[in-house]
Amino acid sequence: MTPRCANCGHATFDDDGRCRECRHFPTLGYTVGEWIEERCAVPDRDQVGEPYLLTDEQWRFLLNFYRLNPAAKFDKERSVWRIPFVYARGAQLTRPQKWGKGPFSGAVVCAEAAGPTVFDGWDANGHPVGRPHPSPIIQVTALSEDQTDNVWMALLPMVQLGNFDADIPETGLQRIYLPGGGFIEPVTSSAKSRLGQRV
Repeated sequence: MTPRCANCGHATFDDDGRCRECRHFPTLGYTVGEWIEERCAVPDRDQVGEPYLLTDEQWRFLLNFYRLNPAAKFDKERSVWRIPFVYARGAQLTRPQKWGKGPFSGAVVCAEAAGPTVFDGWDANGHPVGRPHPSPIIQVTALSEDQTDNVWMALLPMVQLGNFDADIPETGLQRIYLPGGGFIEPVTSSAKSRLGQRV
């Protein structure tokens, strides 16, 4: 199926991956953001347990983070999509204290653990389709335990109070086990000692 712009329906994209007609780009960000708002819970404060609703700035981050390459090709021999994401799934979010980086990172971790974050082709209308990773291994990494706690202590209640806690076999203080054999864990060590790990 030929990819089509979700905004205007055209099927021609420039070298930057933007629709030639309206300048939008294909992304799984809408699907992932909707999943987060439906399944994740606010981890603390007065709104604890309520649905985690994204700000406009968080939506923009997700749209770009999950931005797709409309020229991605399916490798039939290996049954995988080759270079589907424009930014190879790497990103950096720098914001001031109390912006909500910990809970937002926790929401993205939740989505990566059980949400539709793996590109799975184009539907009959040419719009992108996502699916969950079959066995994700996710590490919340920092140099110190205090730094991982910023995300980890938001992540635990997001899972426990959210609408997908029943899908998670075990939520512990040091590791969250996921269906299919995957897990989420906090890690505090130098980057060099983590090389070669299946993350």
